[in-house]
Amino acid sequence: MGRPARGHFNVVSDDAVFGDGCQIKSFCDIGPGCTFGTGVLLESYVRLGSNCTLSDDVTLKQGVIGTKDMVMEDGVFVGPQTTFLRSDHRGKTKTGTHLGKGAFIGANCVIMPGITIGPGVVVGALSFVNRDLTEPGVYLGRPARKKG
Repeated sequence: MGRPARGHFNVVSDDAVFGDGCQIKSFCDIGPGCTFGTGVLLESYVRLGSNCTLSDDVTLKQGVIGTKDMVMEDGVFVGPQTTFLRSDHRGKTKTGTHLGKGAFIGANCVIMPGITIGPGVVVGALSFVNRDLTEPGVYLGRPARKKG
């Protein structure tokens, strides 16, 4: 464990723990208590709240915004400009969003708070996820529904 390869102008909490081979590009903001496995890649402008756990080989593309207490298992990919929300339209706060092994989230998705996305689930670009997606498959749309 050590410090990752880093770009410029990052804000990284002193107690964040990084596995070997992690990379953080420029302008990222990493909250306290975050833990990263090996080979994690955070592209530019990624923001993560406190106590997030990213397992091995997780990739977060440019502009991903995460909330606190998120868990991403091995091999998760999150496309650019995806936002994980912390509260709903009534201000009800939830945490604990969980992405299973190998989950793939396309670009510009919005994920409501406290959602579980299961292993091997693919969420298409521009989708809105407002319920748990636990059955493997491809989900698209607003709200995201299983296709095929």
